[in-house]
Amino acid sequence: MKKVLIIGEKYSDNLGDPIIADCISFAIRRHLPDVDVKTADFSMRTSISIGAQPRSDNSTQSMNVLYRRFKRLIGWFLFRGKKYVCHFKQKVDSSDLVIIGGGQLFLDTELNFPIKLFFLQRALSDKVPSVVYACGVAKSASFLGKVLMRAFAKKIRAESFYVRDAQSVFNAASVLKFKTANPIVDPAFIVSDVFPVKKSDIAAERTVVGINVMDAGTLCRIHRTLSQDMLEVFWHKVISYFISKGFDVVLHTNGAKEDNDFLNEIYANYVSDTRVSLAVPTNSEELCSIISSCDFLVAFRLHAQIIAYSYGIQTIGFAWDSKVRSFSEIIGRENFFLDIDLIRHEMFKEVICESMQTPINVELQNMLKRKVYDSMLSFLN
Repeated sequence: MKKVLIIGEKYSDNLGDPIIADCISFAIRRHLPDVDVKTADFSMRTSISIGAQPRSDNSTQSMNVLYRRFKRLIGWFLFRGKKYVCHFKQKVDSSDLVIIGGGQLFLDTELNFPIKLFFLQRALSDKVPSVVYACGVAKSASFLGKVLMRAFAKKIRAESFYVRDAQSVFNAASVLKFKTANPIVDPAFIVSDVFPVKKSDIAAERTVVGINVMDAGTLCRIHRTLSQDMLEVFWHKVISYFISKGFDVVLHTNGAKEDNDFLNEIYANYVSDTRVSLAVPTNSEELCSIISSCDFLVAFRLHAQIIAYSYGIQTIGFAWDSKVRSFSEIIGRENFFLDIDLIRHEMFKEVICESMQTPINVELQNMLKRKVYDSMLSFLN
């Protein structure tokens, strides 16, 4: 094997996705140092542009959603699809192995990913092995979204479909009709190997707490009992709690535009407070640098949690999605992941104290890292 092509969300502004691509590439090179590894962005982007990608307004009425789906279908089948296939076919044909992943690629948001997967399968070749690796599969999709994604799944061999959690195994069977998906560990568990950080031997004068903010809109759409006002109040309580303990607070996101917009609304209340700072990562390494420099992390985003765990940093999280709950169980720290409805209460203070006093299980951490490397052996050999 001489050339490996990774197709994933390499240049997404949600930096958890580029980190997955970085980790997959790193693990391949560790196994096969002489292999030429190339990464192609699933959406044909050529660079990361933090905050530059406009997001759809999900509060729009269903008729407008249907119109946007129809417009996307027409655009892709008449114009963009041919360009997309040509773009990837050239890359696929010059490779010895194609890896598609990771991230939540099997997700139907107005047919965005399903239609790309449909055209991607047209670029795949029977002569070049293709592997789906470390992808998440959402539990539901539109009828057309299922048709498009199932067309892609049919191109993948039964033993070559690897998903990142047990729920995705079930979803692959129900949504994609793919009944032999294999669960593996998320590649981001090895991110501390990819971007190593040397800890100072000199103890810091003050404890630094990272607060990783996720946009209110997504959480409120998933959990109808929440509101933006409720989440803002929650974050102000968390920030005030850490300040009262004499800690420094670093506010940040994983980079997505909607996350940054919500973060700026929160930070506006602390601009003149020297105990609270704002950090804006523009690439994978910067996000890892921000999180690894913290002594403790509070986060909703899954990959902020995984990054912190990889660097051995204690956290508290919130089980707002099955993938987050699954992660908390894998690392044996589910007691430090609160049910999303409990953000109204003050019990997060008790959970923070308990988590801060409970170190990461290093033996389990190392075992999970090994699982990432080992999971690739079946298709790299």
